[in-house]
Amino acid sequence: MRENQNLFPYSSLQLLSLADNEHFARSSRGLATPFRWQNLGYSDKMLWGEYPQKDKEAIQVQITLPEMSFRCSCLSKTYPCHHGLALAFMFQEDSGSFQSSAAPAWTQSRKKLQYKEKYKSLVKPDRVQMQGFDMLETWIHDLLYHGLESARTYPYAFWHEMASRLVDARLAVLADDVRVWGQGSVKDEWSELLLTKLGKLQILLEGFKRFEDLAPELQADLLRAIGVSPRLSPEIIASDFLVLGRSKTQTSSRKLERIWLKDLANGAVYGVENPLLKVENSNSQLLVGYAFQGELQVYRSGAPLYAEIAAVKNTIQTYNAPTSESSIRAFLGRVATSTAKNPWMSVFPVELSEVCAIQENNNWLLIDKQGFRLPMISRAAARWHLSALALEPNFQLFGELRQGQVYPLSVHTAYGWLDLTIMRGGS
Repeated sequence: MRENQNLFPYSSLQLLSLADNEHFARSSRGLATPFRWQNLGYSDKMLWGEYPQKDKEAIQVQITLPEMSFRCSCLSKTYPCHHGLALAFMFQEDSGSFQSSAAPAWTQSRKKLQYKEKYKSLVKPDRVQMQGFDMLETWIHDLLYHGLESARTYPYAFWHEMASRLVDARLAVLADDVRVWGQGSVKDEWSELLLTKLGKLQILLEGFKRFEDLAPELQADLLRAIGVSPRLSPEIIASDFLVLGRSKTQTSSRKLERIWLKDLANGAVYGVENPLLKVENSNSQLLVGYAFQGELQVYRSGAPLYAEIAAVKNTIQTYNAPTSESSIRAFLGRVATSTAKNPWMSVFPVELSEVCAIQENNNWLLIDKQGFRLPMISRAAARWHLSALALEPNFQLFGELRQGQVYPLSVHTAYGWLDLTIMRGGS
């Protein structure tokens, strides 16, 4: 058994999954050399160290345990930064280089940072946002009046101008959508796809016109669709939860990390979204394949999916068993049911068993025993690895369905759960 494994039970592969990208992972490993550091130490609640700089004060790094919360004095905007990740690598691989002692004063005296930036919380849209809805509806009608094929020829500045006006109306999430529409106009099917998106957006606008008459769950879904968190009392669920996957998404207005948790009592899957900021992050210990006993605050919705972690009550433990048996047909049925209840859901959790990954005409597909298929996102990592891993017994895939395509996040094999993000070079 590795020394101090009870204090820090994470493997190098699991720590790699916290890296923002492959380059970041390499730079972190490059810094994970004890002789380049000073004052490496640990206690039962913290790891710390100082990274010296020429003609500057040493960079002070600490990791709070057991939640694995990183804190660093460097100016990096990435969380965790490469100094924090390097400190974790060193303790995992060579804890003998760390001295057991009382934590230095600087670990206690630094100003405590806010854990995460909450979304703006509203009961209903404000006057500026309602004016933005009216402006957007007029713009959509003008777009349809002149024809979508004509819109294909519009310069990107046309779409960017509308997106900027939506940002001014505090509708940044809708602004991100408009920018994307302008970038995809070269695709053959662009007009058909845009018409579908405009129709869904018009339903959103009609919903806000009747906002006061809607049920609280529908009001919550409308508000969440424009990027705000409604002030509704969440449902508290106490259970054992398994971490199925972690993903990061970025738009011009925000960068999010999404952690997918499965309720082991009833099989429900929930997503926990955290803005990625240079701050403490108390969810860093929730790595793929770990299970914990805790509480979730599940947001009210027509199709409940997102939640917030209220408490982690016991020690994180490795969970090696598969969690479900689902075909592509059964999964698509669940997507249709959820979409009927909340048409603004943009991401769905995917759990599939007994599927394989194949390449066909330069496209990658998931196919099950019944012959049903789902396309994979072309830039998904580890596609060839996934094709090989699907041959393992007890294989199960977890990922996200985004715009009709699957983005694989993790797999289960006879060896347990594996985060696919560590296989960035295998695409």
